[in-house]
Amino acid sequence: MLPQQTSFFLKHQLATMAALFSSASSRDSHRSLMYHSIYSDRSITDDIFSVNLKNFTQQVNILKELDLSIVRFDEAKAGISITFDDGFLDNLTLAAPILFEAKLPFTVFVVSDYVDPAHPQFVNKEQLKKMASNPLVTIGSHGKTHRPLATLPLEEALEDLRQSKIELENIIGKEVSTMSFPHGSFNENILAGAEKLGFKKCGTSFPYPNQLNQDSVQVDRQCIYFCESKLSYKQKLEGKWDRLWRK
Repeated sequence: MLPQQTSFFLKHQLATMAALFSSASSRDSHRSLMYHSIYSDRSITDDIFSVNLKNFTQQVNILKELDLSIVRFDEAKAGISITFDDGFLDNLTLAAPILFEAKLPFTVFVVSDYVDPAHPQFVNKEQLKKMASNPLVTIGSHGKTHRPLATLPLEEALEDLRQSKIELENIIGKEVSTMSFPHGSFNENILAGAEKLGFKKCGTSFPYPNQLNQDSVQVDRQCIYFCESKLSYKQKLEGKWDRLWRK
């Protein structure tokens, strides 16, 4: 573990211990998981949002062992949805084969400006097309420039989303009707504007379960971190962290 991660790790451990005394939430909700990059055992990263491939494989096995209903991000159904932010290449090369083998659907929110040879750590156009061709995969937008939208003038923020939607649709030849907010940055005006642009579901970084409401555009998501243990992962799936986050 790198020094930058130590403080976060200790806080995460304390939260895991506190969650032992929390009760599980009802499964009659939609809980969405938010991943970012998946890295191999040979790699080293100080990013708290990146998950080791071994741990990711273990987490997918836990989903299967618990016999949880895995649903698509854009479905207002009880169960767990799996999402990835940014459009990292390792979502295709490392995460996708594991999810395909398990026959689990997932959504990748792509930054359209990153779909470029200048950004080799992210999927390029051909790789994005390949990913989108699989029926288990939904491609969504993560903005055009990955800027925090709530810090921008409203018109500029919505134009960023509009352009990303058009660019991604031109690449994959399909409608892009889902998105997630870069850096979790949004407000009610941006949410309403995203809906007018044609986004039917918009992912946040609020770590709460979603009640089954067909009219809700906002979908809150639970982040999965680098230091997630078997115990903390199961706790999050069971909703034992919900009360901790609200405190």
